[in-house]
Amino acid sequence: MAASELSLQELIPHLQSFLINNKASWMEQNFSLIYQTSFENDSFLELQKFCTELMSKEPEKIFNSPDFTSITEKTLITLIQNDIQIDEVQIWEHVLKWGIAQNPELSSDPTCYSNDDFVILKNTLEKCIPFIKFIRFTSKEFLNKVYPYKLVISEKLYENLIKWFLNNDYDPSNKLELQEIKEISCKMNGNDYNPNSNLKLQIVEEINHEINNYYDSSSKLVSQIIIDSKIITIQHAELISKWVDKLEIKDEMKNFYQFELIFRGSRDGFTPKKFHEICDNQSRTVAIIKVKDSNEILGGYNPIKWKDSNEIFYNPIKWESDFGYGNTDDSFIFSFMNKNINEHVISRVKENEYAINNWSHYGPSFGRGDLTIYGGVEDGCNFYDNSNNFCSKRSYERNIRKTESPFHVEEYEVFQIGKKI
Repeated sequence: MAASELSLQELIPHLQSFLINNKASWMEQNFSLIYQTSFENDSFLELQKFCTELMSKEPEKIFNSPDFTSITEKTLITLIQNDIQIDEVQIWEHVLKWGIAQNPELSSDPTCYSNDDFVILKNTLEKCIPFIKFIRFTSKEFLNKVYPYKLVISEKLYENLIKWFLNNDYDPSNKLELQEIKEISCKMNGNDYNPNSNLKLQIVEEINHEINNYYDSSSKLVSQIIIDSKIITIQHAELISKWVDKLEIKDEMKNFYQFELIFRGSRDGFTPKKFHEICDNQSRTVAIIKVKDSNEILGGYNPIKWKDSNEIFYNPIKWESDFGYGNTDDSFIFSFMNKNINEHVISRVKENEYAINNWSHYGPSFGRGDLTIYGGVEDGCNFYDNSNNFCSKRSYERNIRKTESPFHVEEYEVFQIGKKI
């Protein structure tokens, strides 16, 4: 978009607000354009949120939009893999419509297809078909809508579906999924037991096994991660998610996490008091710090709860009291030189008893100086004006900065993470 291309960042919030409040209908009609544009630039968070909510709450508007067939394969998969409130047979029809539109030489009438035509459509829909819940179809829907395209479906899946729909015990009105069938089977006893239900369960398990195998093996079928941040991008969030699972940057992601913003300095304040008011007793948090007058980004992951040292009993026997630190083996700190995620440093804790700094005059701090965000002891002191923030290796494996010189905090954010379902 022009505002972004001209680096007029201050116009972007106003542009997004105008489009959402005044041009929602137009955006729905041009969903493909809006979706692609918004996810190409991490500045368009509100447009990303608009698209995501439309996909989950009103997917029929997307299916019925004039440019539906121009959405990307990845976007289509993101849309249909959710349990959207549309009859499954309609989803199948829309997927077929999309697949045919990608190949203008194909007719909308499958009775006119040659074997080569079916191969073309099969290859086009190969990554979409595993997300169609065929067992929700009625027998009539399967006969009229799926059977004509049987050559588009894998032989194994089609064979299992035929067994499913030929099973006289099938009740389409129930639209049972695998887990529901399992629960019912577990409750069956003696006189109520029907041997055909075992066949049904076996068939559904085979169908789901095939779909799950495909899903697990495909690294491309990834839902978009939405992150409300002024500092990091989706790519940063994905890499941090890997670090939480102790993976390397080149490893395939196993879990996807939701990053829920719970604190932002420019919104909630830069004082230690505000940080502890909002973040204390919150666990599984990621702190992100933007260094002032540079592109440098610092951060840390705290798997345990933040605490305020003033609320914990002081143990004067030890040189460094227990109450000021949180003990964990799983925390880490990191840095990015700029927006490029490849230029990073990650440092995991080595002195777990000093992993988390909970001192009341500090913000999100780690170790005995490894990442220190210091507010000061006087009322009104804050991280933004204070230049006593620094990184000095002591409790973690390595330095995350090239210098131990103090720095100012331009912005900082705290996210709570949870596994995405």
